[in-house]
Parts: sequence; structure tokens; C-alpha cells
Amino acid sequence: MNELLLATPKVSILNTLCENAEYTNHTLQSKNCYLCVGTTKSENCYYSNFIKDGKNVIDSTFCTESELIYFGMDLTRCYHCFYAKNSVNCRDCFGIEECENCSHCIGCYGLKNKEYYVFNAPVPKQEFQNIWMKALSQSGGTRILSDLKNLREKNFVRNMHLINCENCY
Repeated sequence: MNELLLATPKVSILNTLCENAEYTNHTLQSKNCYLCVGTTKSENCYYSNFIKDGKNVIDSTFCTESELIYFGMDLTRCYHCFYAKNSVNCRDCFGIEECENCSHCIGCYGLKNKEYYVFNAPVPKQEFQNIWMKALSQSGGTRILSDLKNLREKNFVRNMHLINCENCY
């Protein structure tokens, strides 16, 4: 049996119903993807892993139903987010973690249903626009991510993300 196993060709790439996705693996019904693994029903995704129903997702992993994402991790239904992690239903955010139903947030951690917040504090819309433009610059973005790390260290951090569970410990 071992001799037969060694002599038999192995499947190296497993793609089904894909278009323009030659450098992907374990990809299903995706279009215009490059260097992705485990992508399903997605378009224009690059250098990402396990993207489902995503569009224009770059350098990300475990994103579902999200669009215009750069450097996202474990996002669900997010739009136009950069450096976002473990967040749901967020839009127009930069450097957020553990946020839910938030929009126009920068450097925020653990917020729910908030709009126009910077480092977990509310800011006027016009001031937010100025901070947003600075965040998109490399030096401004690096400072915001550093400050976010400090904010995270001061707060309680969940170690598990359980959904629809009862008596789970």
C-alpha cells in the first residue's frame, strides 16, 4: 500500500468554479484572487486566508461578508476597515479591536454601537475627518496602532469568542 501511495500523484491545488485565481488553493467560486487559501465566493482578494463572501480584501484572515478590508482578522460584515480585529458590523474604521456595530472609529477597543470615536472617546465629526487623514499616512497609522496596543493592555481581553452557546466554560 505504501508503494502505491508513493507512486500516485497528489492533488496540489484544489480550486472549484474559480476565475482568474491560478495562485490560490482550496478556493471555491472566487474571482480575481491571488495567493489566497480557503477563499469562498469572493472577489478581488489578495494575500489572504479563509475569506468568505468577501470583496476587495487584502492581507487578511478569517473575514466573512466583508468588503474593502486591509489587514483584517476575524471580521464579519465589515466595510472599509483597516487594521481591524475581532469586530462585527463595523464600517469606516482604522485600528479597532473587539468592536461591534461601530462606524467612524479610530484606535478603539471593545466599543458597541458607537460613531465618531477616537481611542474610545467621542470626537466631533470634523475633528474625526482630520484624524482619519492622518491615520492613513504611514507615520500616523503606526502611532495609532501603538496607542491601541496600550489601550488594549489597560482593558479586559476576551480569550474566547462564543456565539449562541449555553453553559460553555
